[in-house]
Amino acid sequence: MEGHDDPADLKLLVRVLRELREWDQAEMAAAAGVDVSSISHYETGRTVPPRRTLERLAAAVGLQMPFVETCLLPVLSTARAVAAPFAAESSDDLEENAEELGRALAGDARSTLATFLAELDAADQTPGEPAYSEAIRSITPGSLRKDGN
Repeated sequence: MEGHDDPADLKLLVRVLRELREWDQAEMAAAAGVDVSSISHYETGRTVPPRRTLERLAAAVGLQMPFVETCLLPVLSTARAVAAPFAAESSDDLEENAEELGRALAGDARSTLATFLAELDAADQTPGEPAYSEAIRSITPGSLRKDGN
């Protein structure tokens, strides 16, 4: 998992994968075929899960490792980095901090998604169909608003 081997990111990843299915640690362990104590150790940062275990955890929740590596981990890493300055603050303007965090995550997610879709384009060159990466380039923050304004 080149570039995403920060133990804090992997600790968060295990928890996020488990929470995607709203499983407790025992349910996640059973679905992935690992010990319950291992899930606990990964989530507390006591041990770092090996790549093979991460593959099993991702598969248990229905995600493929390329998605985890190119989309999920970079977004989790960015979220941790952006949220770090706010963790020590007692902020009076929570809404402003939330908006700043949202902008940072949206930018990183858009960039990561564009890279991921470009890789899909390279793998799937279907004549006559628009490329995935062309679709993502057409998305602007305003075009994603629910109210259309």
